[in-house]
Amino acid sequence: MVNTDIIDLLAAVKDPELPMISIFDLGILRRVLQQNGRWQVIITPTFSGCPAINEIERNIHTVLTQGNVGEFDIVKELSPPWRSTDVSASGRKLLHENGIAFADDGVRCPRCDSTNTLGISDYGATACKSFARCLSCKEPFEVFKAH
Repeated sequence: MVNTDIIDLLAAVKDPELPMISIFDLGILRRVLQQNGRWQVIITPTFSGCPAINEIERNIHTVLTQGNVGEFDIVKELSPPWRSTDVSASGRKLLHENGIAFADDGVRCPRCDSTNTLGISDYGATACKSFARCLSCKEPFEVFKAH
């Protein structure tokens, strides 16, 4: 099995809190290496206390076991920390289409594309997100923090 085959398998693993996006597009999957006959799957949570990371690890384990990739380890890497800029272009598009903005984009409303927005809470549904409201269309939306 080659690296691209494993990445293809891992691309099927979705973030449990954002089921429209894979861990690959979300930037959680950092890299896949082979060392001493074992695969190393390196992941970084979107937030150091991310409660979804355990489920993500279980899903990775399931996908790789079912894919018969052989021996592997899942390694959590906290440094460098995940940043919203780690999200792929297609992942950003998917999240935008699902009503989630990015703080590093000047907090552009995912509904009407206005930058006339206001942060309304530093705390969102998950630790890596906050809430904002568009002052143009008046709709609230989630924002990935730019940590």
